[in-house]
Amino acid sequence: MGAPDDRQVKGAYEAWQYCISGASFGSNDHKIIWIQSGLVTGINSYKSHSAGCTGGMREIRWESAPNEVIEVRPRY
Repeated sequence: MGAPDDRQVKGAYEAWQYCISGASFGSNDHKIIWIQSGLVTGINSYKSHSAGCTGGMREIRWESAPNEVIEVRPRY
């Protein structure tokens, strides 16, 4: 996915936000990738209707972060 548009860190947790501007009928598509100790623990999606991506990014709510890794799959 490339470099995130926003990256925030709190202890062993990270939240990476990505945005695609103008994805559909004037809205922006956002993804939050949740990472704990270097492993992805979850992904959330939302839309915004601001003029650009940066104005529509949500503040990270750390209490919403998934706090466990369910499965680790090897990459081949």
